[in-house]
Amino acid sequence: MIRSPLDDSPHWSIPVQGTTNRYRRTSYGWNNYLSRTHSPDAAIDRSMAADRLSRVKSASNTVHFLHMVGTGSFAGADHVHVENWWINDSLPDAPAILASNQVNTSVVSGEPKTKSARANYGFVDGHVETLSFIEVFTGPDRNRFDPNVAGRSF
Repeated sequence: MIRSPLDDSPHWSIPVQGTTNRYRRTSYGWNNYLSRTHSPDAAIDRSMAADRLSRVKSASNTVHFLHMVGTGSFAGADHVHVENWWINDSLPDAPAILASNQVNTSVVSGEPKTKSARANYGFVDGHVETLSFIEVFTGPDRNRFDPNVAGRSF
């Protein structure tokens, strides 16, 4: 069990909504793009999964760990689903809203569900940065989660 000092989730002692026995086990979750089983790339072709360091082109720009949301169905989860944060160009504010159902994007500061919400992000190379949501995700082709695009400048 790893609990962040910033974590005020009630689900350490109260089951996650809709369950009777699922509790929060950690404050942190990992980037599903780095998974052999949960990566959107692996769903198409397992050999495309960035499930080892040699497949991450820019380790210093690719998010590995983040602070999971404290309530809702993802309060007991161990990973996010980044591919679900994008709708289309006509809804540029949607990613911050959708991501906030999985990630505590404002755990450090800012308004929840906004692009300016700030949280701590741990990167594949081991460093941690406090960043606003817009600094880690603007869309499927500009984000720090998908290892195929994470090295591109923002």
